[in-house]
Amino acid sequence: MSVTVRLLFLVFAIISLSWDCHAQKLIKGIVVDSASLTNLAGVHVLVKGTNRATSTNNNGVFTILATERDTLIFTYIGYAREKLPVYLEEETMFVRMREESILLKEVIVKDRFMLLNERYIKSPTLQSSKPLKAGGFSQQGGVGVNFSYFSKQEKEKRKLGRIMAENEKARVYMEMINDSDLKDEIMARFKIDEEKFYELLAVYNEKHKDIMYSSNSGLILNSLLSYYQEATLKK
Repeated sequence: MSVTVRLLFLVFAIISLSWDCHAQKLIKGIVVDSASLTNLAGVHVLVKGTNRATSTNNNGVFTILATERDTLIFTYIGYAREKLPVYLEEETMFVRMREESILLKEVIVKDRFMLLNERYIKSPTLQSSKPLKAGGFSQQGGVGVNFSYFSKQEKEKRKLGRIMAENEKARVYMEMINDSDLKDEIMARFKIDEEKFYELLAVYNEKHKDIMYSSNSGLILNSLLSYYQEATLKK
């Protein structure tokens, strides 16, 4: 390989590395529970196909370098994995993670006759004992266990119903905080950047859950503005 060709390869490599470096951007975001909107601390955030990773802080906020071709993978114990593409025009991401229940395989327990060793004395108790009916009362006054209450399908159905109800209750609030115009207005009025905006929003979600579930947009707006004013004046 001639010196000229080697130089061309070297220049091409430098340009490629420089392009990748410039294409990267610091992505910021906040991760919350999809039902309660509680910020999630310690969520693992990974750029797919790379070793670049970080975790959310106590307020659920994270920052990571990524390009517009990247995908972020969010993992957290007890929650379903989330994969979201990166949009450089939206520097701040609002990520909602939902709880995930892991159903174990069913275990069937069958009775079988147990032969006692003749060296041992036969037990009258074992011979006369009978299984306790589910949900009934024993002769000694004890309460039997209603095993149907622990049905996996019933528990999953109830949990899904609660999540859907919570999401519907917070619908007005979610529409407002995801309004880019409102976010820009709050940032400009109180002279804060996006990272500070979401940091304070995470604290607000913790302290004002009653407002989050209100359907009164005027009440929500006044509460948000009062909170940001008070929070920024404390600095």
